[in-house]
Amino acid sequence: MKISITRTELTRALAIVSRGIAAHSTLPILSCIHVLTADDSKVIFETTDLDTSIQCSVTAFIEEPGSVAVPGKLLGTIAKSLPDAAVLMETNHAGQLEITCGGSTSLLNTPDATDFPSFPHLNPTQTVTLPVARIADMSDFVSRAISRDNHRVIMTGIYLSVHDNRLTLVSTDSYRLALCEATLQQPVDEPFEVILPGYFFRDTMKNEANNEEISLGVTENQILMSFADSTYVTRRIEGDYPNYERLIPKSHKMSAVVDTSELVAGIRRAAVLAPPNASVKFLFSVEKQAIVISSKSQDVGEATESVSAEIEGEDIEIAFNYNYILDALVSMTTDKTIIELEADKRPGVIRPTSSDRMLYLVMSVHLG
Repeated sequence: MKISITRTELTRALAIVSRGIAAHSTLPILSCIHVLTADDSKVIFETTDLDTSIQCSVTAFIEEPGSVAVPGKLLGTIAKSLPDAAVLMETNHAGQLEITCGGSTSLLNTPDATDFPSFPHLNPTQTVTLPVARIADMSDFVSRAISRDNHRVIMTGIYLSVHDNRLTLVSTDSYRLALCEATLQQPVDEPFEVILPGYFFRDTMKNEANNEEISLGVTENQILMSFADSTYVTRRIEGDYPNYERLIPKSHKMSAVVDTSELVAGIRRAAVLAPPNASVKFLFSVEKQAIVISSKSQDVGEATESVSAEIEGEDIEIAFNYNYILDALVSMTTDKTIIELEADKRPGVIRPTSSDRMLYLVMSVHLG
């Protein structure tokens, strides 16, 4: 194989496929990136850990077609250090890959490329095409509520559904729930829903944010995500997602509109003296038109912050894990945030003023 590729295209392809390199495997070939020529102008980069497979094709000048398996981390490190110029990659008779760029030359020993697993080719039973930019923002919003508990696999996922022209993404770790909806320009022919691996999907959407569309396809146990020049195949999460709609309060007794940045600053100052369980009290005072935030630690001391707000309804004092509240607030897209409460022992709803279907539901904690 002998190809010439720009450093920009090389590093872009490696950034995409590197997430599919097996971190710990008894099969050394899975720590490699498979590089192969597709036609007279395309080179394909592939990785797999047998659960997830990633493929990216880029434009290159191909002098001699062929394929090679290259140690993934080494290739990535070398590519990042190269000057911004054309990169020549050529295999020799000794089974090595020679990488030349400007005055830089590296020789890498390579294993047998025929040992690299074939990229899976799926025939999805259902497929939907969606706008990348909107999903990237939505997945970033809901990803803060993804569970890290691998014993509850369903909670480690993001639930995605499309009905008519409504796109919905939901995540929950049982202590909080994030929901985001958007209206599509074109309705889908048939309803589509799937539970996606949470962090993998979020990171994929960040990586592919420059694309216009994503094609999502599902088989019985796998997901196919296709972009303009890259493809991801991974396992779908099986099971029934919790009925999140019944968790969202249908009414409230107190509503507060507050400056998002001022509330974030107030919580962070009060949290300095928060107890180890991270609970902070919030008093929503109609008379004072303020949210009074307080924390108390028996061994350290106590702190109080007052943040102006437009409050309607009745006074409510409630406690939350301040980390969850901050996660919700810093992901808001508007200067003002709405907080709605039903009672001191009920969950609170936090949402931007721009949307009533972009919200966080946060469980309260015992006031103590």
